[in-house]
Amino acid sequence: MALITLPANLEMIVQSVVFYHIGRNGVPPAEPPTFPPPSPFPPP
Repeated sequence: MALITLPANLEMIVQSVVFYHIGRNGVPPAEPPTFPPPSPFPPP
């Protein structure tokens, strides 16, 4: 996985999604999110 090719703000997007779920459910999701997550960035 060439993570360096991902957008610089992808980590913030993932964290926002994770924190959104934590704030909504009070606990992290039991299952890891599906990857790649939906994003406005086109695939390489």
